[in-house]
Amino acid sequence: MAARFNFEVYTPYRLFFSGYVEAIVLTLVDGEAGIYASHAPVTAPVVPCLLKIKDTNDSWKTASISGGLLEVRKSKTILLSDTAEWSGEIDSGQA
Repeated sequence: MAARFNFEVYTPYRLFFSGYVEAIVLTLVDGEAGIYASHAPVTAPVVPCLLKIKDTNDSWKTASISGGLLEVRKSKTILLSDTAEWSGEIDSGQA
């Protein structure tokens, strides 16, 4: 089992995701980034992108986010975003 870290995604309306994960992949203003356990602390702006989350069962979940701010801490990684939706939640008519 790979090392895990605590990851949370917040929008202004809800706690979108909270749990232990093995990795996340998202796009920062200077390119795609992969975050794993023991990543160096960083705060970085995120552009609208697909957020990929590798859970502890070795499967990937994908969500659409509108950009935001990522903070990697020693104890927790937090993503703040205006919107976040799982692929099954997206209303194609509204999009």
